[in-house]
Amino acid sequence: MVYDPAKNCWALADLVIGEGAPSPGVSGGIQFDAKRNLIWICDSGVPGYGGGISVLRFEPAKAGLKALKDTAPPPAEKK
Repeated sequence: MVYDPAKNCWALADLVIGEGAPSPGVSGGIQFDAKRNLIWICDSGVPGYGGGISVLRFEPAKAGLKALKDTAPPPAEKK
């Protein structure tokens, strides 16, 4: 799931994730590297789940984005 700030809505992305790639949970994190336009994902390795680092270069045009309906907040009421 990704957030599109320009449209103020959420979308599903069709990403291929390799076997064993870390998925950040309570022991992991995500960081955007603006200089390289990369997303770094890490996990410290909860016992039994390994750990590691993955890197993603997100290209919206290739991500197969599918908009989620009713995920944008309603417009503010005028007073």
